[in-house]
Amino acid sequence: MKSYKMNTVNIGERIKQIADLEDIRIRKFEEYINVSYGSIPKRIGENTDIKTKVVNKINEKFPQISIHWPITGKGSMFRGDSGR
Repeated sequence: MKSYKMNTVNIGERIKQIADLEDIRIRKFEEYINVSYGSIPKRIGENTDIKTKVVNKINEKFPQISIHWPITGKGSMFRGDSGR
């Protein structure tokens, strides 16, 4: 399993880390969580915020991921894990 620093640059980069962890490309990740094509790469490239709707969809599809981690970059990427 891949591991990442917890304080990555931005939310877009942290979302990319989730896709990498699942071993899927961003486009497939967007399809899986049902968001518009190009919405995540655009945010990664522009270093801008992700809509709450996207974070909620990630939370629904990836319940093992802490909802706080993509937003803040603090704590563990995984729910219930204090030090992964």
